Amino acid sequence: MRIFLDANVLFTAAHNPRGKAEFLITLGNGGMFKLAKSADASEEARRNLERKFPEVLPEFTRLVASICIVPENLSLPCPERLAEKDRSIFRAAYGCKADVLLTGDLCDFGFLMNAPKLASGILIQPVPPGPGGKAEGHQHQFARSLPMPRTAARRQGDWAEQRVLRLLQQRGWRLLARQWTCRWGELDLVLEKAGRLLLVEVKGRRRCGPDGWGVAALHRGKRLRLERAWACWLAAHPDWAASAVELVFALVPLAPARGPVRWLRLDH
Repeated sequence: MRIFLDANVLFTAAHNPRGKAEFLITLGNGGMFKLAKSADASEEARRNLERKFPEVLPEFTRLVASICIVPENLSLPCPERLAEKDRSIFRAAYGCKADVLLTGDLCDFGFLMNAPKLASGILIQPVPPGPGGKAEGHQHQFARSLPMPRTAARRQGDWAEQRVLRLLQQRGWRLLARQWTCRWGELDLVLEKAGRLLLVEVKGRRRCGPDGWGVAALHRGKRLRLERAWACWLAAHPDWAASAVELVFALVPLAPARGPVRWLRLDH
């Protein structure tokens, strides 16, 4: 499991050496799971500590020295409601394929807490409650309180979506939304080119079974929910309401199956 740490978690770990955040980093540095941070998060934590608690800077340097630094990829999607100042953190976590993003910023990340469908599959939570200190008997108890990572099925779905997105971007389509969620369900991909909209439903399958690589998954009930979710998206983005839209079903073979993506144009 890979855990991405926001700046406030790094700050708290250095400022409170017997707290849960510090204990989490100690466990990660010991190999219980993989930890990641971005240069922006590390620098923000260091700057705030230098201003408020400069005496703990050596402890901060020691704690974060072995945590992997991951870059921000500006081409990656972000939840639309996420504040601009927090987007670099989300993109860095998404880019390193973090299972979990730990943050104490409940104000800006609150709407994404425990909602991986809204966060491209990342489980976002604060540092979980648990024992502080370094008592040996506390390690497994604390580890069990950590959030669970994305399921294998979700990872496969993310991979299939990324493959489809890459192919469409190569053809000149621009991403508007990914894994957009409302009460009726989720829209996998919404793209735009020359004023036209493309709504893509992605299905990945390991083998061609009775449902023909997933064609049967787009049954009447699913189509109805998709149409209602699309109506919600248009209501939230009225500037696109008059644009022509095409609905496409992308069927993606998953390993060990091989082959190109199959595209089915659907009437709506």
